[in-house]
This record gives sequence, C-alpha cells and structure tokens, in this order.
Amino acid sequence: MNCPVDQSHFRRVELESGLPAFQCIQCSGHWLRFGDYLAWRERQPGDLSELPTAEPSEIVPDPVAGAARRCPDCGHLLTRHGVGHGVHFALDRCGNCNGIWMDRSEWEALRARGLHDNLHQMFGPGWQYSARSD
Repeated sequence: MNCPVDQSHFRRVELESGLPAFQCIQCSGHWLRFGDYLAWRERQPGDLSELPTAEPSEIVPDPVAGAARRCPDCGHLLTRHGVGHGVHFALDRCGNCNGIWMDRSEWEALRARGLHDNLHQMFGPGWQYSARSD
C-alpha cells in the first residue's frame, strides 16, 4: 500500500483514540479506511463539538494538484469533494471502497472546526450542494 500523492510507504497511526489510519512517511497525509471511521463514529456520543486543540498548522497546497490519485487499498481513482462550511480544501474519496485521503493538516483543520465527526455526511449530495454554495 502506497501514498496516492508520492507513492511513499505508510506507517500506522491513530487520528483519535481508537481511530486507526495510515500516515505517509514522506508527505504526512492520512489514509482513512471508511469502515474504521464508521466504527469509531459509532462509539462517539452524538455529534462531537469542536475539540480543544492547538491551531492546526497551515494547510500546504498540494504540489500535484489536478493529478489523478489512486486508492491505496483497491487502486480505483479518487474523487475530490469540497468540504465547505468555511473550510477551503477538498478531500479525496474512493468511490469503490469509500476510503478517504486527507493531505497534511487537513484532519487537524476538520477537528478544529468540529467537522471531523461529519465525514459520513460530507460525500452525500446535500452536503456537497451546500459546499458548492459556500
């Protein structure tokens, strides 16, 4: 399994307690399997509020923006989805296995805005319509 940005290897990390993910050793992006996210989300008490955290580090522009990215798990192309709600970046999602790619610091930015527990909604038509309207 290799990073969809630079083909580097991953290391296992936890984005939150009980939420396993993979982090690229080169670009520090995160690969999150949707099943792992859903299992973590089910254990959470309702909607999570913004969590106290240090300001997320600056989101670094993607050096290969526009380049096609492939899913590290199944090899299908990833599709970009705007986050909206005042967040000015997009997440990449595999339409086959539903895995999610987040560039460096994007998880922290979602967490700081209390959106990290809404990933299961972000890729739906209602959320995407709202994101395009921002």
